[in-house]
Amino acid sequence: MEGVAFNFGAAEEAGVSSNEAQSYAQLIVNAGLRDRFAVSIVPTVFRNPRIEDVDAEGELARGVDGQYYGSDSASLLAEWVVSTKSVAYPNDALTFSLQLKTRGHFFKVLFTNQVRMNPTQFLVGTPFG
Repeated sequence: MEGVAFNFGAAEEAGVSSNEAQSYAQLIVNAGLRDRFAVSIVPTVFRNPRIEDVDAEGELARGVDGQYYGSDSASLLAEWVVSTKSVAYPNDALTFSLQLKTRGHFFKVLFTNQVRMNPTQFLVGTPFG
């Protein structure tokens, strides 16, 4: 999976006019363990993790998650993204989720310390522990 994000406002606020593009590429590896448990690892390489910096650099983040299927219609998920620590985002992103499946629909309740949804924005870390 890959993606690109443009953050014009944040780059301008930091006084950087030509460093607003961010990109990432992920490799997602999933494995089912027994009948009710699954794990995933997601190494991610991304360019320009901190748009506030003048120079665009590359970094590596590692995502790990596990999902327990209590039944055919309910599961619990935990995800941890190990990121490079920075002054503005010193904590790793953590997410816990309850997923409910009905006829044709999925409902997810998320609890997370991530402040943004785009991978280029939350893979650098989060200000909240």
